[in-house]
Amino acid sequence: MINITAKEVQSLRVMTGAPMMDCKLALVAAKGDLETAKDWLRKKGLAQVDKKANRDTNEGLVGVFVSDYSVGLAEISCETDFVARNETFQDFVRAVSRRVVDDRAFKADTAEIVATLGENIKLRRCFAFDANGHETISTYIHGAVGEGVGKIGVAVIHTGDDDLGKKIAMHIAASNPKAVSVEQLDSEWVEKEKRLLTEQAIESGKPEHIVEKMVVGRMNKVLREVTLMSQPFVMDMEKTVGDLLEENDARVVDFIRLEVGA
Repeated sequence: MINITAKEVQSLRVMTGAPMMDCKLALVAAKGDLETAKDWLRKKGLAQVDKKANRDTNEGLVGVFVSDYSVGLAEISCETDFVARNETFQDFVRAVSRRVVDDRAFKADTAEIVATLGENIKLRRCFAFDANGHETISTYIHGAVGEGVGKIGVAVIHTGDDDLGKKIAMHIAASNPKAVSVEQLDSEWVEKEKRLLTEQAIESGKPEHIVEKMVVGRMNKVLREVTLMSQPFVMDMEKTVGDLLEENDARVVDFIRLEVGA
């Protein structure tokens, strides 16, 4: 007979609301597999389907971890700020952001921490990317509640020094650009914005040639607002981020920005 631990039984109970004995029977029948055990309980009519999985997770933390020329970021959500400030939860966020650097297909198992903390906890997103030997990775965490974890996490790959990179990462945290440049913007998003602006311009009742000029002007404004290179630098609004990079003979290769709940 397969050995089922009390921790596994408690995890299943927290996730389904089923009685402890039924949870143990389900795990035995499922040979220890949690998902199969949940299905077993549902078929028996004993489980409140994904009891905690249906509860809102509007709080959480972002973890950022740098290892040599690689960086991992993970957003883990929970139900309350109380749990987000719990050291066990913070350690879990750190562990996931570290793990994703080595395993890009990693999917965190949250069953144990759900049982430990008693809240719905989910891995919302995780990313990892690499720099080459001539590039630098700089990071910034806004609203930090502990080492490597906070409400907004940013990682930037660039060719300048780390001081420059941290300033740019802080700018990204504050200004939330969609891409480094227009060329890197998602083409579907660009087309959607253009369609919206065109519809708005047509509703103005202006002649077609005026509508075209209105769309071009408004679209250029939108593109400037959402691309890193064109945004006014938050620490010196008289220059753009592109100006700052040019002054330092540097460029931004890529960046990732994660914000809890965004």
